Amino acid sequence: PVAIIIAGSGPTTKDGNTVLGDNNSLKMLAEDLADQGIASIRYDKRGVGDNIGLLTKEEDLVFTDYTKDVESIVKAIGDDPRFSEVHIIGHSEGSLVGMIAATSTKVDSIVSIAGAGRPIDEVLIEQLTPQLPPDLLTISKEILASLKKGEPVSDVPESLYSVFRPSSQPYLISWLQYDPAEVLKKLDVPTLIVQGKNDLQVKVTDAERLSTVKPTVETVYFDKMNHVLKDAPTDLEGNAATYANPTLPLAEGLVDSISAFILKQ
Repeated sequence: PVAIIIAGSGPTTKDGNTVLGDNNSLKMLAEDLADQGIASIRYDKRGVGDNIGLLTKEEDLVFTDYTKDVESIVKAIGDDPRFSEVHIIGHSEGSLVGMIAATSTKVDSIVSIAGAGRPIDEVLIEQLTPQLPPDLLTISKEILASLKKGEPVSDVPESLYSVFRPSSQPYLISWLQYDPAEVLKKLDVPTLIVQGKNDLQVKVTDAERLSTVKPTVETVYFDKMNHVLKDAPTDLEGNAATYANPTLPLAEGLVDSISAFILKQ
């Protein structure tokens, strides 16, 4: 069996590393799965790491570009006699990427790790609320409402450029069209939802929403696991420190849960 490991949003590498530092979470996941007899494919997304040259203009990128890349990998695996089954492991944004790809290609299972269970505008507002003053939060909500209707916004305050700059808006518009729970509801694929209770980016409520779309979905929670799959404290400083610590092991039991689910298919 082989698992396609799909990284999360932004410039996250195939190893799970971000601008905040190296944590090697996805690299560790791949290595530990190999010890359990499960091969994996990791890859840098368009515009990231080894594949930075595949994206020359940010405004040309839309969400379905990522799903088409996964579809191509699934097809390549199907043509390779070394592999008996193909499984998808999507982390964070990669969860939705993998689920959408599974609507048009045949896979044997899906593992969603820290995947949002709500449309991304709801998640963004939740994340931005403690970070922004009321006026900028109001503007953010107005921008998201316009983007959700497919209408770009040209007048973006400089302080919101990191999220809503015009060149990123085509991607956001395409992403906002999807409700992860509705996508999962349409799939007839064995699915495991994995969520850490100390994840400060994606909440337990997201996992709960995904797990209730149909009775066949399996769910596992890890009491101390955070967004980069490590055991972490709940305070912001201590939690964030794990994002740049590649020596920390993955949360205890995480790989065993995923490998057991894959191997039983």
